[in-house]
Amino acid sequence: MVQISLRGATKTYSAGDSVSHALDGVSLDIQSSKITAVVGPSGCGKSTLLNAIGLLIPLDSGSISVDGVDVGNSKFGRDARRRSALFSYVVQDFALLESETVAGNVVLPLVYGEKRIGRRRRRSIVSESLSKVGLSGFETKSVSRLSGGERQRVAIARAIAGYADVVLADEPTGALDSVNSMAVFEVLRSISKSGKTVVMATHNRELAALCDQIVEMKDGSILSSI
Repeated sequence: MVQISLRGATKTYSAGDSVSHALDGVSLDIQSSKITAVVGPSGCGKSTLLNAIGLLIPLDSGSISVDGVDVGNSKFGRDARRRSALFSYVVQDFALLESETVAGNVVLPLVYGEKRIGRRRRRSIVSESLSKVGLSGFETKSVSRLSGGERQRVAIARAIAGYADVVLADEPTGALDSVNSMAVFEVLRSISKSGKTVVMATHNRELAALCDQIVEMKDGSILSSI
């Protein structure tokens, strides 16, 4: 179980004379072993919040702690292998390797993670992960030939294949229809019930209402956390 806390987290972006406050002094506690939805209009800071939590971008000021340890301003945040052991990511552009098969993408966190896993066990985990997102039998298919919805599900399968304690999902159902959106959400919810912490940025208010915690954002600030 992992407890994530942000205190006074600030991140700004500048373009000429314009300054955008993507995170404006955010203080927030993410519930451990629960699924949390981060909601709000486009540009409110949802993606920046997830990227900051996952140590993909540095804060300008403030802190991020995991189980009471400040990780945002430490060597931990700059160590890709240690970071991937704690966090798995589902990003909006999927970040799939176009030259690889579906299995070749899903297996990545098992190959480069801290734990040493044999090939037979890796194949089993890949198949199980693809089955959970409705892509059984897709192992040898080329990623470049998949639809947008299929690519999104491959990205989710890759995230859940790893042993990371925290899953950060940025619009994980954005390219899916309502049936597949609910199926993917149930996978994420089952992950949280198994003891992992799931944080999901979403525009889907119906799915957000099913989460354990809802964080409402606007203009880089937290309006509410319930």
